[in-house]
Amino acid sequence: MCARIHPMKGLVLEQIEFKPPTDREYAGYKRVLDQLWLAQLNVPYDNGLVQYDDITSFGFGGDHLIPQTDVTCPGNALEVAQTKLLEGILVTRAVPGICVQEVPTGLATHSLEAIGTKEFRIAEQGSALEVSSLAKISWYEYQQKITFDDHGEIDVALGATGDVAPGGVGGAMFGTDPAYGWQLGGQRTEQGEPTHAASHWHNAIWRVDFGIDRGERQYVEQWDYDNVAEPGAVPKLTGTSLRKQRAFHAVPGKTMEHDTWFRVLNPDSLNADGHPRSYEIVNRNLPHREIDVFAPLMSFTNVHPCQEYASMNLHAGCPGESVLDYVTDAEGELDDPVAWVNVGFHHIDRDEDQSPMHMHWQRFQLVPRDFFAQKPTIADDRACINGAGWIDSLDSPCVATNLAAPTVTAVGDEVSVGTTLHATPGRWNERRTSWEYSYLWLRDGQPIIGGDDAHPLGRDYVVTAADQGARLSVRVTASHPGFPSGHADSDPLQVPPSNLWPTGSPTRTAIKKVKVQESRNGKASGRARLRISVTAENATPTGNVTIRVKQGKRVVFKSVQRLRRGTTATTVRRLHAGRYTIVARYPGDAAARKSKAKTALRVR
Repeated sequence: MCARIHPMKGLVLEQIEFKPPTDREYAGYKRVLDQLWLAQLNVPYDNGLVQYDDITSFGFGGDHLIPQTDVTCPGNALEVAQTKLLEGILVTRAVPGICVQEVPTGLATHSLEAIGTKEFRIAEQGSALEVSSLAKISWYEYQQKITFDDHGEIDVALGATGDVAPGGVGGAMFGTDPAYGWQLGGQRTEQGEPTHAASHWHNAIWRVDFGIDRGERQYVEQWDYDNVAEPGAVPKLTGTSLRKQRAFHAVPGKTMEHDTWFRVLNPDSLNADGHPRSYEIVNRNLPHREIDVFAPLMSFTNVHPCQEYASMNLHAGCPGESVLDYVTDAEGELDDPVAWVNVGFHHIDRDEDQSPMHMHWQRFQLVPRDFFAQKPTIADDRACINGAGWIDSLDSPCVATNLAAPTVTAVGDEVSVGTTLHATPGRWNERRTSWEYSYLWLRDGQPIIGGDDAHPLGRDYVVTAADQGARLSVRVTASHPGFPSGHADSDPLQVPPSNLWPTGSPTRTAIKKVKVQESRNGKASGRARLRISVTAENATPTGNVTIRVKQGKRVVFKSVQRLRRGTTATTVRRLHAGRYTIVARYPGDAAARKSKAKTALRVR
């Protein structure tokens, strides 16, 4: 996203996009909102004496912006450049005006899954990114705070702190009529009448410009629920959707019921299940029914460049207009929606508001609805749960889970060269699917290189001379399309060393440096082509040769090469100028003894 401070709107966020922690849903970022800002804060007092428009009359930026400190911003405070005219001189300042911090959100998920048990299954703590700013308007101090959590929800909040105003024009802040306020402390007039802090509204309207997956068309959908049961019967609720074709107001009790909700969707962007991606607007606040502009809980219009503020609009293209005018004057299909979300709060002062007043909040949420086929932070062992049909498999997680380790047994009474080893997969969870098993044989924990440099992958393995003195085991992988795989290793099986076996023919290992390309200016461009031959009396040695190249005590190259007719070759690259030692070891086989060769190499 992009974040900035506007002189009037204060904190402005643009190009808000979300990237899941894995590529299971999609790779990279997808757009959610094009723009988000506070479009008006209207404060009318119940006694009718004063009414303020804090955004369009004062503004949350400029001199009203409060610099962040370590207390107000434990995270990162971003500098904001501001300019203004001061006595005819253009003055520029940079202040830490935007706070960005990661915060914990508490327990995010917990599931035992199996009904009637208390076996621990899944529990996660959540986290979120907060972006905020502070502004002082008269006695009130406001925090604009937008919170983005790890599963895609956006919490849009306005918090108010500061102090209760001590006086006011014509007794607006403290009057004597208890019908318009609440008595704070023991303050009285000269005539001995108790005074009351005037109750008032904070009518905050946010402008939310949707951009679901950067769609060329986006629709607003209204959902209403009706009870269709016979009178006196158990309630039976039906949900019906209606696509809103034109700009409109959503007014409680008139154009919407208490259980009506709205979402904005992109019909051309589908999740993995084929459902259109959308965001739902969750707003459970109270609109001010007596002021027409602030009576709708929400209003929807198409994007228009001059419609910046919900009331007392400052843009020269449509000066002084309000959201009422925007809806009335709207033309054409509603297909690029802006939501004007009203989060009204009726502040009836209390003794505890003194002093300073504890922060009180008015907020709404933008919640992903089918933006993902599953929540973006879903655990691997629940990834296969998508829709109905999984309830019969409550005992097992989706990921392949080993319950009893694989085993390796020798066919015959003893282990020797030529002995066949047989692997079993062990026991795995198989309630949700049947697994397919693959086998990888390991020598001392490392994959064994087989014929043509391939790994032996079957359930059976024949012991070779190269396995003398080593510990052999098998790694089993359980897999199934659409499910996360699992791995498990068997206990190792010790192969007797070669000195317990009959000795074969004496062997000789030789190293021949076929070609050395020298390095230049000490750079690592030198390379050597090595050829190793192993010869034996009355036999052709088989198996592998281990090759090491050392510079001093440091090993700079290691390779295991398979003999073919008693010979093998390899290339050592990226050699600096200097002296090297080459060692080739042959472990022997059933017909030939072990041997080694050592030679020096110099690269200039």
